[in-house]
Amino acid sequence: AAVFCLAASVAVLAAEPGDILGCHTGEREITLYLADPGEGASFDCQIGTSKAEEVSSHPVQEEKVSVETVFLVDNSLSIREKYRPLIPQYICEIAANRMPGEVFTLASFSDHIIEKTGDYTAVKQAAEGISFNDQDAYLSDVLYQIVKGYADEKEPGFRRIVIFSDGMDENVAGITREEIYT
Repeated sequence: AAVFCLAASVAVLAAEPGDILGCHTGEREITLYLADPGEGASFDCQIGTSKAEEVSSHPVQEEKVSVETVFLVDNSLSIREKYRPLIPQYICEIAANRMPGEVFTLASFSDHIIEKTGDYTAVKQAAEGISFNDQDAYLSDVLYQIVKGYADEKEPGFRRIVIFSDGMDENVAGITREEIYT
């Protein structure tokens, strides 16, 4: 019954240098997102038994697209009181280690608290001001709306969603896991 972060986000935070964090398959190319392998790292890629002809790499910071982290907080009373102080602490730690130009959105299950800011102080103040209320919390519904919003934008960018929740979901709207995965 501890507070859980979305498994993918936990994996990113605990990744070893060179670990694959994500991928995108295009018509004629595959893009892999790796944990920082360090300076001077070289790469060889193989698809099946065929060695890739062109392999290149560059840091995310050199990309001309946005980098955004969304903190999605279950602020219902189902989060045990002893875990509530950990949420702002984790949010502040992640925001403090941000990439240049990275922006943050902080939202609870009930409303947006702060939207798209690169100001660490604003994120810290908003995180420390999260209040927990007697309310229903529907993780799948909220997550679906966020992901659908990104899909509708069709703007390139690096986005991650870090979820703080007890994992309980009553799912009134009927959003299925398959819809979220899609």
